[in-house]
Amino acid sequence: MSYRIAAIATLLFLSAAARADIILMLDDGLGNSVTVADGGALDLNPMDGAITFVGAVGAFTTNVSSGLSAPALGTLLDPILHLSSMNLTSDANGGSITIGLTATGFLGPFNNTNFAQSFGGTTSGSAELTSYADATNTAWGQGTTLSSFTGSGGGFGFNETGNVNIVASPYSLTMLTTITHGGAQASSFDAELSIPEPGTLAIFGFGLLLLGMIRKRIPVQSR
Repeated sequence: MSYRIAAIATLLFLSAAARADIILMLDDGLGNSVTVADGGALDLNPMDGAITFVGAVGAFTTNVSSGLSAPALGTLLDPILHLSSMNLTSDANGGSITIGLTATGFLGPFNNTNFAQSFGGTTSGSAELTSYADATNTAWGQGTTLSSFTGSGGGFGFNETGNVNIVASPYSLTMLTTITHGGAQASSFDAELSIPEPGTLAIFGFGLLLLGMIRKRIPVQSR
């Protein structure tokens, strides 16, 4: 029995310490886009689980955007996505840009589990957020909509909690924020999506499931 407990503890430790595969994206819908992978050429943040991009995309002449997830923030069993951005247009015609953060590799499944979404900032135009969970573990997957909110006309703030059924493991989480400016305007925001770690019994049960799967793949040796 002791080897089983040790194996479960090891599995849970590795799951908690592992990194999510995160991607940051900026796209103006007019053929101007930037995709930044964690540790990629355009990532200015050397930390695992953290991405920072600074640059121009279309009419948005200044963008400072950052995304965080495991292991920099949260774990695979206790997932958190945090997206922050400052975006500026200098053209009188303005424009729109979508800033997105996605991460794959989160572990479950846990039925009827809680999620929490926050979104706040300031904008001279409008800022719209939609968040998703996806049981196919696909980057930018939109299988289940978790939350949606639009802020405009200065400062805005939004907080929501709810339930979601995650029916497969691993799964992905995505946040997409669209900023729309009517001229030379500025916006900044912070958005965070989290699915708190389930109770000890649920984790223990999941560890047993993983252990069973591993044992099926290991041939039994006769003495």
